Amino acid sequence: MKQGPDRGDFVDIRRAPRTAQPRRSGNASRGSFTSRCGTNQNGHHNPDNFIVAPGVSNGAHHIHDYVGNLSTDGFSTDESLAAAGTTCAGGDKSAYFWPVMRVRAQRDDSGQARQSEADGNVGRVVAPASARMQFLGNARGKVTPMPPFLRVITGDAKAGTNGTANARAQWTCTGFADRALTDKYPLCPRGSRVTRVLDFPSCWDGRNTDSANHRDHIVFPGRSGRARQARGRCRDCG
Repeated sequence: MKQGPDRGDFVDIRRAPRTAQPRRSGNASRGSFTSRCGTNQNGHHNPDNFIVAPGVSNGAHHIHDYVGNLSTDGFSTDESLAAAGTTCAGGDKSAYFWPVMRVRAQRDDSGQARQSEADGNVGRVVAPASARMQFLGNARGKVTPMPPFLRVITGDAKAGTNGTANARAQWTCTGFADRALTDKYPLCPRGSRVTRVLDFPSCWDGRNTDSANHRDHIVFPGRSGRARQARGRCRDCG
């Protein structure tokens, strides 16, 4: 098992590719909103993923930060999520979660330290300086409100071995939002912070809140802003 990145896995952010943006049509929806949910100040962590591995403890094999729904774990259901509280303003009970960041040279003193080490994840868990849950409009048309209990995943936690076909995490630095990396990590100039961007698919099929592979019911738009798959009828491409 590879223990962490090599020197060649890092690139000066000023040499990173520029991020592509779709051209907006006259029907574009230009609005956006942000759900303010904090940065996991309450220390809600576990290695579960109730979407990909429901009913399983340590189903993710890596620790998640959680904001939003206060009850989220591997055994969450629609009913348990609906009954729980939330860290988000405005009553947003969505369950937002992402893999934690670590400082590998420091010690993991968390409750999951032993399990994390067994999974090859070591180092002190670092709290994010900020976390933004932002919903954007679409370059080609209007958007549709999401249905309750919609399941959406992004990326591939095992992209290092599976390849980059489903890799979606982008790495950039504050002050360099027009540049990003997906297969390497950025070296940021002094005063700039490392930023991880997790972009989620937005073209919903208009019927299903989940699918067998958790991907077919909601897909990424292509460069034009439209759904890239025929079965992904673009009801919500925001």
